[in-house]
Amino acid sequence: MPGEAGELTAEIADGLVGLLYDAPDDAWLDADDVYAKAREAGEEWPELEVFQALFAASFRELGEGLRLLGAVEFKPGDGGRTLTDPLRALLNVMGGRELAGSGISPAASDRTSEKRRGDRMRLTPLGRYGLRSYLVECGVPAPLLGEFAEADAATLLQGLLGYSPEEMRREVEGWLEHRSAADAAVGLLDACAGDGPQAAARRGVARTVLAGLDDPRALRVLRKAADSEVEGSHQVAAATLGGHPRAEAHLDPALAEAAGLWLLIDGLSVFVCSQEREELVRSFLENRSTTTQAFEQQVDDLWRVEHPATAQVLAELGEGLRGADRQLAKRMRTAANRARSRR
Repeated sequence: MPGEAGELTAEIADGLVGLLYDAPDDAWLDADDVYAKAREAGEEWPELEVFQALFAASFRELGEGLRLLGAVEFKPGDGGRTLTDPLRALLNVMGGRELAGSGISPAASDRTSEKRRGDRMRLTPLGRYGLRSYLVECGVPAPLLGEFAEADAATLLQGLLGYSPEEMRREVEGWLEHRSAADAAVGLLDACAGDGPQAAARRGVARTVLAGLDDPRALRVLRKAADSEVEGSHQVAAATLGGHPRAEAHLDPALAEAAGLWLLIDGLSVFVCSQEREELVRSFLENRSTTTQAFEQQVDDLWRVEHPATAQVLAELGEGLRGADRQLAKRMRTAANRARSRR
């Protein structure tokens, strides 16, 4: 039990460090809130009281330790509890007894605690900097929101690859504050040109960012790029306009559809280049499940997509889909052969 408790305490501390870093600037991490979420997820645990005691002790110890380093602001709860309280509770629970010295059961203690504020802490600027440096050294993605505010579009798109949707939204908002919508569109579309998996990954992110630009000047930039012959930029612009309600009347639907198929192959090529067949198949099936019946009818014509990786992507799908859909896998292999013969 002592060894298991030590491992659990370490896991709790690691989890709290992650929650601290993920919290927005100046936001408090409240022990009661975190524990309540954990309890909801494991309400039937027989060891719940043990976990509560370990969690309270871990939170207090981590907060006080980081405060000494200047890494967090720490505010102990207003219930007057000391660090020994949760540890005493742990020993009592392990012995099958009620909380010592209180004369009340754990359930009653929970009701009483609802009237108190628990421990809480938040990172200082020094703490956020130090924690990010530590995470980066450990190989853990640790985005620093705002670091790309003045970067060029290509650097922004490359950096956003490791961001969550919410982090991406906030980073893009900060980036757009430093330039006009038209300049942003020009930079993003310029960054969409190029060959290889990195360029394909940038295009996938750029399309998401461009879809959020409603400024008429940005839409004019998109229409100009859609009429160009710059591979990558042309397809991203056309597909973005095709999905924009204010721009549908200004773009041939067939052009937008062709651009969408090109970008489908383009996005899947990233997995082919990294030899991740399982991810390739999963991504294709997810895309397939959200498309119309018209797309299903176009599978046999995917060989016509004039993308450098078309034949390779279709061949990999033909092999990877054998276990999921043998008929579709056969159609993919046939399309791959036709794509090879076209070259």
